[in-house]
Amino acid sequence: MYSILGFLRKVINKYMTSNLNKLQKIISSSSLFDEQKKEFLSLFSKAKDKDLKCIVDLVRDDPSYIEKIYGVYRVKSAAFRNKDLKTWKKILQKEYQDLEKIEKSNL
Repeated sequence: MYSILGFLRKVINKYMTSNLNKLQKIISSSSLFDEQKKEFLSLFSKAKDKDLKCIVDLVRDDPSYIEKIYGVYRVKSAAFRNKDLKTWKKILQKEYQDLEKIEKSNL
């Protein structure tokens, strides 16, 4: 009986782990500093689990995106706090260009 329960727990944990937990594992193994990891994870903790799936898929396939996404977050955060519209527009323009490159490479 115990082995069946243990097996079921493993299956449930494997397939029912929340996307936030998956993201937490990926972020914790990143090269970000501990405080950065906590800060970054706290942002995702406010999202609905279903909304995190695409992020989990992205960073699971290429963990280097953790540092890239965090870098963009920090720059955007600073621009927002400083009410720096010029920097904000540059950030959005760069993101748009990056997305266009990704879209073209997937065609």
